[in-house]
This record gives sequence, C-alpha cells and structure tokens, in this order.
Amino acid sequence: MKHTKGEWKVEYDSNKIGEPGHIMAIDGEKKEYICTTSGNVKANSTLIAAAPDMLEALQNLIGLQFANVDSETKVRLEKAIQAIKKATL
Repeated sequence: MKHTKGEWKVEYDSNKIGEPGHIMAIDGEKKEYICTTSGNVKANSTLIAAAPDMLEALQNLIGLQFANVDSETKVRLEKAIQAIKKATL
C-alpha cells in the first residue's frame, strides 16, 4: 500500500455550503492531512475519502479466479485492472 494509511474522512471548515472539504487519514490517534477539495465540495470530498476502500474492493475482486467468463466480463475486468494501475503508480 503506497497511499497514506488509515481511514480517510472528510472534515469541513464550517457548515457553510461550498466551504472547502479537507480529507484526513485517521489511524488510531494519528490524523494526517491528505488534501483540500473545492468545486462540488461534497461530491469531490466523499469520492476522494472513499478512494482507499474502492481500491481495496477492486483489488479483492481482481484477486478472485474468473474461469469461463464471457468477453464482455473480460473487458470489464481489464478496465478494473487498468484503474488499479492508474491509482497505484
């Protein structure tokens, strides 16, 4: 695992709509800043905070044995593999 260890959570500067969302990695008592989001703050922040969980889910899925899958499923699996490679450069 190359990304910052811990559960990633969103913290906001205030309750005002449009305020930046800060992504923090929380590992026990340790809290580490990851990044600040802008734009569509809620959507961007929740997507970024979920990234480690999504990566782990994809890696677990790809780790399964897929015997006798059709060509459409093979294309989908290859896209998942490419997404993992992009996320773990």
